[in-house]
Amino acid sequence: IDFGFDKIALIGAVALIVIGPEKLPRVARTVGHLFGKAQRYVSDVKAEVNRSIELEELKKMKTEFEDAARDVKQSVEREVQEAGTAFDQEWRSATAGLEGPGSSSSSSTIAPQPSYRHPKKNWLAGTEAPFVSHLIELRDRMIRALIAVGICFGALALWPGPSGLYDLLAAPLVAHLPKGATLIATNVISPILVPLKITLMCAFMVALPYVLYQVWAFVAPGLYSHEKKMVLPLVISSTLLFVIGVAFCYFLVIPGMSQFIQAFAPASITAAPDIEQYFGFVLTLFLVFGIAFEVPIAVIVLVRVGVVSIEQLQTARGYFIVGAFIVAAIVTPPDVISQLSLAIPMCLLYEVGIIAARLAARKRAAGSEDTAGAD
Repeated sequence: IDFGFDKIALIGAVALIVIGPEKLPRVARTVGHLFGKAQRYVSDVKAEVNRSIELEELKKMKTEFEDAARDVKQSVEREVQEAGTAFDQEWRSATAGLEGPGSSSSSSTIAPQPSYRHPKKNWLAGTEAPFVSHLIELRDRMIRALIAVGICFGALALWPGPSGLYDLLAAPLVAHLPKGATLIATNVISPILVPLKITLMCAFMVALPYVLYQVWAFVAPGLYSHEKKMVLPLVISSTLLFVIGVAFCYFLVIPGMSQFIQAFAPASITAAPDIEQYFGFVLTLFLVFGIAFEVPIAVIVLVRVGVVSIEQLQTARGYFIVGAFIVAAIVTPPDVISQLSLAIPMCLLYEVGIIAARLAARKRAAGSEDTAGAD
């Protein structure tokens, strides 16, 4: 986490303006208290993990000891049985001449004991078939999704090709590099591996609607009708918002950030970024902005399930703004432009989520009134 002084100063200024000087000390104490709880929770989790590891080691030692004891027991029983068999043979050979000629030595045959089986009741009887059928359907859905991604990968590999896709991805940065400067590859297989990764990522993005349809087709039979009416619009809207977030990052954030970095770079330094690091950097930004643009969906879901109300969201607006700037400072590169580019859209999307939740509540209320009037 690159948390520079400029980001801390920006967060402090936003908190002072939005929350106000009266509430700011109380908020600071609350945040400190929460950080303390978080540290204690992390310490408890570490202690619990250590106890679990020690318990697993003790269980492993117990299992090894039981296995060793079982082996010793079996070895002793086998030796005792072999010794008994040898003794019986020697005893028969020694007493064979003592028996009379008319006496017939009949060995008593021990009838095999019937093996009585005590069947136990199987509480899972009858549930294997439905579970296996679900697994089969899940496998079929995954295979279809992988085939769709593979088809898109093949199409993109033919046109525009892995090299063309990487040139398209690197265009916002290359446009602001010094004249004659290009990206470099410090790894031997990076010129081949990185374009293939980009092609696979683009193939997944192109096939995303079909992949989500397969997920929906697998989950839908287990949902109620009102849940289906809620989930399908949320899936479609969340996909669109994620794509919009990625496009916003590609067309606005990366060019502005590249121009900002090159403007402050000394003239004695020639910028030549590595292609693999640039790919990881851009992919992280795409995920961050795509997830950040899901704020309206999160607001609508929280209001819909009754976790918070619209009035509570309006009251917590200032705290969300400060939190948005803190999150943006943590997940974005160490420049204020990237922080503002993420925090401001999150704040605007928070307002959009409140408006959408209010409209959905009004529509739901009108529908319930119509149903009551019909009854």
